[in-house]
Amino acid sequence: MDLVKIVLRVILAVSLALAAFAAGPDVVGTWVGTAVLPDQTLDEVTLVLEKSETGLKGKVGDTLGVLSQDTPLTEASFDGKELRVVFPTAEGVIITIVMKPDGEKFVGMWTDEEGESGAVELAKKK
Repeated sequence: MDLVKIVLRVILAVSLALAAFAAGPDVVGTWVGTAVLPDQTLDEVTLVLEKSETGLKGKVGDTLGVLSQDTPLTEASFDGKELRVVFPTAEGVIITIVMKPDGEKFVGMWTDEEGESGAVELAKKK
């Protein structure tokens, strides 16, 4: 193998590694944590994200019954800097969660169409 081919392969490998690093953490998987409700109650939340043909898909659930069991996400995206998911509550209120990576977890806020909001923190289940 000549030197030019070796150099090109090394450049390609480094470029791919840098692109993967720049894209942020791998969001596919199960994320667990808490959401702070308006009355300051902590609700345990599980978010499952999967790759789809168009990006991400998934489902979300909680322990207090605010959501239906395994509520499908209506939107899910991650641009390397911000994770955004949208889904309805059991009563049909639309919730949007926007989080940013913070070490090995995501932290951010949930908001609903009625103007309520609270903190969210999720860590990837190992």
